[in-house]
Amino acid sequence: MKNYYQPEIETMPLDELQALQSERLVAQVQHVYENVPYYRDLMDKKGVKPEDIKGIVKCANPKCITNNEPMPTLFHVKDREAGVIRCHYCEKEQNLEHVKLVNS
Repeated sequence: MKNYYQPEIETMPLDELQALQSERLVAQVQHVYENVPYYRDLMDKKGVKPEDIKGIVKCANPKCITNNEPMPTLFHVKDREAGVIRCHYCEKEQNLEHVKLVNS
């Protein structure tokens, strides 16, 4: 039977785990959009792009409106290969390896 315990993931620091989760989430949404017509149609009807990340990543810019007003964050993937996202509001770029999640 395969061992399901992955110590490199299950014991990593919280900030690294959150970055890994964000990176995997973006990849999963992109995969679903490209391969599942039902969800692609649904996302297209709602005007959502797979590269949009809304409400889960905290902007690193302390002056960003999302850090000072009760509103959801919104990021766009700038470079998927390099893992770079850009805040919709202040245009601050962040690497997915260094993101913090909202409410963390």
